[in-house]
Parts: sequence; C-alpha cells; structure tokens
Amino acid sequence: ILAFHDVKQEGGGLYTVKPEQLREILLLFKEDYEVHSVYSWAKKIENGSPFLKKPIVLTFDDGDPSLWRIVHPMLLEFEYKATYFIYLDRYADHSKFWNWVKKMPPDIEIGSHSLSHDDLKKR
Repeated sequence: ILAFHDVKQEGGGLYTVKPEQLREILLLFKEDYEVHSVYSWAKKIENGSPFLKKPIVLTFDDGDPSLWRIVHPMLLEFEYKATYFIYLDRYADHSKFWNWVKKMPPDIEIGSHSLSHDDLKKR
C-alpha cells in the first residue's frame, strides 16, 4: 500500500510530493504492477483471484483540493484505481466537492479518514 497526502508544486509539509514526482512514481508502475484501490485488492484476495502482475494499492489521505485538480486527472490518464480517504469536516458544506464525488468513476473509491483531524503542517 502506497499512501500519499498533499500533491503540490510549492508549499505543503513533510508529506508533500510535487506533481511531476507523482507522475514519475505512477509511470514506474505501468509495466510491472497491477494498480488497485483498497476494495479491488481485497476483492481479489477474497475471491482467490490471481494477480497478473505485482499488486500495489494507491491511497490518498485527507482530501486536499489537489486531489481533484492534480491527482484525479493523472489517475484517469493512467487508468489506475485508488482510494481517497477524506475527513468529512473539511468538506461538510462544500457542495462543489460533493458534486465531484458523485461523478467519481467506479475505479476510484472514497473512504472515511475520520470526521476531522489537526492540520499536521502546524505541528
């Protein structure tokens, strides 16, 4: 399981990767890896289905706005599955975000990262 947080060109904290770094990482998987969301990986295990390549699970925590501006278009481009773990307080009153969630393709799943948590960049 490979977990990401912020994907930004500038700023961010310790767990931030730049968009070009994310692209390089995703390119590494193209030939030798079968990229999964948490659910698609677990379903293969449960069904006893063989993996055709080495499996890897992509997750993105916190629901930073870079998720739909940067990450999501890249995942669609590579046709990769992933799980987005969102903490709900961040978007409780953001109808734009929820409209985006409703349009998610089935290869992208949304999971709960909790109701809220501290901004770790301020610690």
